[in-house]
Amino acid sequence: MKIKAGARSQAHVARRSSPRHPRCDQMVSSETELEMLNRHIRMGARHISRQREIIDRLTELGAPAEQAIELLELFEVTQALHIAHRERLLN
Repeated sequence: MKIKAGARSQAHVARRSSPRHPRCDQMVSSETELEMLNRHIRMGARHISRQREIIDRLTELGAPAEQAIELLELFEVTQALHIAHRERLLN
């Protein structure tokens, strides 16, 4: 049985927002806001790097890469927001 992309995404979001989910992105009680931001920035860098690899592979295969490129752009915007937030916190 195939799951529509939207349904899969909604299930993923529901799972991620559940407080019982071990990968839930809630701040650990001992983690400061700055530590959380630095963690988000590290994770963002990994996501961006991996997405670039995916785009390169799609391009090599001659497969459509438009959605992958849009996702990369979203990752880059989000990363810039995390960095700006950290800069505001440090100033």
